[in-house]
Amino acid sequence: MNTRRYSTQGNAAPTINAPHEEMRRRTLEVAGNAFRELGIKGVRMDDVAHRLGISKRTLYQLFTDKEQLLLACVQEQTRQRHERTLELAARTDSVLELLLWIFEDHFTELKGLSPSFISDLVKFPTVMQFIEEEQARRREQAVDFLQKGAAQGYFREDVNFGIIYDVTSQVLIATHLLSHLQHYSLHELFVNIVILHIRGCATEAGMRLIDDFLQKFRTRYQEPAACS
Repeated sequence: MNTRRYSTQGNAAPTINAPHEEMRRRTLEVAGNAFRELGIKGVRMDDVAHRLGISKRTLYQLFTDKEQLLLACVQEQTRQRHERTLELAARTDSVLELLLWIFEDHFTELKGLSPSFISDLVKFPTVMQFIEEEQARRREQAVDFLQKGAAQGYFREDVNFGIIYDVTSQVLIATHLLSHLQHYSLHELFVNIVILHIRGCATEAGMRLIDDFLQKFRTRYQEPAACS
């Protein structure tokens, strides 16, 4: 039996006795999906309220404007991604294996993402500030993680992983802002940019593991092999 204090049917609204946090969670889920599917510019607060089956006034009681709502969605997505990473990390001691699992998790997350989502983000300064702060916080962890992979024999020890992380991050951002690259899928850009850089840092043992991952990934997601 459903023990929640309200029930939903399709996009039906929660009843008035629904807890505030449950309403907020539902709003982030619905708004996050809309932003991902249609791009940020293509979603209005009216659209979110309609999908939830609530009034726009009720929505504004939760989030004062679209930027605050978007920021909360990005923060929640970041929290969920961190939880998934911890779950994956509990399954292996191999740094490279964990890294490839994280990549696949990100591939799945990117699937169905509107091509305009990333480029739309730059128009929201508070959201960009959060993303930049999060990237800076993750940088030290990421570099330390890659150095552990070198100690395990998967990456070359003569690589400056700080440079690799910084360049890869900036190239990924640039590809989303260049109009002539926007006809490529996010999956394709991610594979050809991130995997290319990581493979270039790998030892022979690391490259074998990466190539095996790519072969299985392309079979699983029907991703075409790169043209020679």
